[in-house]
Formats: sequence, structure tokens, C-alpha cells
Amino acid sequence: GAASKFNSEFLETRENWSVIENATAHFLNVSPRCTMRICEYASSKNKKFIFNMGTEYLAKKFKKEIEIILKYSDLIFGNEDEYRAFANEMNFDKKEDIKDIGLEMAKYEKVSSLNQRVIVITRDALPLIVIKNDGQLIEYKVKEIPNGALVDSSCAGDAFAG
Repeated sequence: GAASKFNSEFLETRENWSVIENATAHFLNVSPRCTMRICEYASSKNKKFIFNMGTEYLAKKFKKEIEIILKYSDLIFGNEDEYRAFANEMNFDKKEDIKDIGLEMAKYEKVSSLNQRVIVITRDALPLIVIKNDGQLIEYKVKEIPNGALVDSSCAGDAFAG
């Protein structure tokens, strides 16, 4: 779609750059350079940067870029499988227990210490896990959805994060 035509030249025009302050988009797959530029901008203006892990294959395809993006990320969303994929790519010491993975991600190097990092891990019907970089871990029970009530779960994580 339109995102596939996104590039840094388009981003850097005055008209387009003016909307970055309120941007919500998924650029990593089509333009890692643009994502990096937005990270740097957010950091320079002390704005919070929110990163959605997106999908498992991104951990392999964009491992190095994600490593850098995480340094700028204040709030990171993802499901259990996405976090596990990244932990495997990064060779985390503890990658069996999702809570250990989340704790490792929460403590990951950060460019700015102005905002606390928060990790959000969705796990289908299991409790949602929220971990702060100070090690605080909170689980939130997920409201059960009756069988047949859910029509399509495509992009459900994106909707939750957005």
C-alpha cells in the first residue's frame, strides 16, 4: 500500500515533517532510516517514543535496527511470540520465561533517562504483563471474550497499542 512508497526524502519535506510530532505509523518494514530519524527527533525534543514489536519476522529482518530503536523507546508493545523472537535473535541468557524476557527488555540500554521504560506483553487470554525498567512487574487479567464473539483478530495488537 501507501506505506511501501514511504522514504526519507518524502519524510524530510517541510509539509510532511510537520506531522511527525503526532505520528503513529509502522515504517520499520519499509524505511528503517525514517524510523531512526523519528527516534532521534523524539529524543531531541524529549518526546516519548512508543515502539510496537510488530511481528516475529521483524526481529530477524531488522535485528540491528531494533537494537537501536529500543535505546530510544519509552514504551514497547508486543505479544509473547514477538518478544520471544527478539530474545532468541539477541541471545538473551534467559529466554524461556516471558517475564524474564520482559525484565531484560525493560533494562535494555536507553538514550534518555527522562522517561521510564515500560514493557507491555500481550498473551492472548493470559494476563497482560507490564514491566517497568525499575523491575516492577504487574499482571492485568484480560477480559474473556465468548467463543464466536471475535470476528477477526487481524491487527488486534496494533489496535490495542494504538
